Amino acid sequence: MDQKEIEIQNKILKDFNKCVGKRLTIFREARKFSKKDFANKLGISVKKLEIYESGKDGIPFSLLFLSVEILHISLSCFFGKSSEIHDRRMKPNLIRTLISLKEEIQ
Repeated sequence: MDQKEIEIQNKILKDFNKCVGKRLTIFREARKFSKKDFANKLGISVKKLEIYESGKDGIPFSLLFLSVEILHISLSCFFGKSSEIHDRRMKPNLIRTLISLKEEIQ
């Protein structure tokens, strides 16, 4: 693998981590979890949660899986492949936020 391919892969991974972090924040806030409460449920520090939500570091799959369980959504829903969001209080805010996230990424 040459240097250019490595740089491209690193950029893709960085962009992916940012996207996952933003989605984690969106769903956490939509479910009305504070950073402190959510971090406690995950068994991590608030600082570490902030690092994951900012995309500075990728969240381990085990914590992502635990996150979607706590948020009562599937991984498909988390990654935007499902419309299974049933909580009426969550849905309007989530839709607005996801639309703005989509516009920001484009």
